[in-house]
Amino acid sequence: RNEDWTTSEHLFRSSLRAAPGNAKLWHNLAHVTCKSERAQDGTLGKAEMKKCKKLYKKAVSLSPDFADAYSGYGILLGETETQTARQMLETAVHLDPQNKLGHKNLADLLARKQIDFPASKIFYENALRIDPTYADAHNNYGNTLLMDRDMKKVEYHYRQALRFDPQHPNALENMGKFFSPKGRGEVKASSGEHQDTKGEKLG
Repeated sequence: RNEDWTTSEHLFRSSLRAAPGNAKLWHNLAHVTCKSERAQDGTLGKAEMKKCKKLYKKAVSLSPDFADAYSGYGILLGETETQTARQMLETAVHLDPQNKLGHKNLADLLARKQIDFPASKIFYENALRIDPTYADAHNNYGNTLLMDRDMKKVEYHYRQALRFDPQHPNALENMGKFFSPKGRGEVKASSGEHQDTKGEKLG
């Protein structure tokens, strides 16, 4: 367990003793707990997954219109329960349609799990409409467009990712592979993102 995440977990638990009905604190506790419980390879065991689900469910139950809680829960469920994850991420986008992370995370799920490529493109475009400088969305959209063999658009989005983040590791690697015919099937996506929501000030 990462010591920094474990310390944060203790802080949120202490704050919840004083404010047990604070959905933002439950959400942040879920986030740091999932981070600290992951094995070195990034996976969660069954017991750890159950623990994280319980925390996100608590946040959602306390505040049913809390978009970030649905988004975090959806990212977590994307590892094991694809359809439920999609519902969570769609709810997050519905509740906060101007949140670029929500649109990108939903697009990532739809593309990565090969659920709905046309819909994934729409959500990448939504994220980029909200923030045209969003490097992760450009990179991952480029990966998705590879499925259509739309090489001009693929190159455009990889270049845009590097324009707005010249050191973007996945975009740098993908651009190199793009110009290597043998490497075009091995592109890398930016991982699912999670937006921390600040709870009450911790003392």
